[in-house]
Amino acid sequence: MAIASITEFIQSQGVDTSQSGWKTRLTKPPQAEFDPDKTYYWVLETNVGPMKLKLLPDEAPMHVTSTIYLTEMGFYDEVP
Repeated sequence: MAIASITEFIQSQGVDTSQSGWKTRLTKPPQAEFDPDKTYYWVLETNVGPMKLKLLPDEAPMHVTSTIYLTEMGFYDEVP
């Protein structure tokens, strides 16, 4: 539900990530609705191995929405 709505928003924006400076022109996503029965994790691949972070949509739903949005957009790809 939440991931699908974020993915739908991304597709509706038509952002060309091949263009220079695309990261500075992103639109704030609408806050997603999270399933209270699900646990959400953010898995980051780092140069020292993966990190698995538990996201807390009950505590910070907009932060979790933004984290998923930026990750799905590729915002953090190739970040040193």
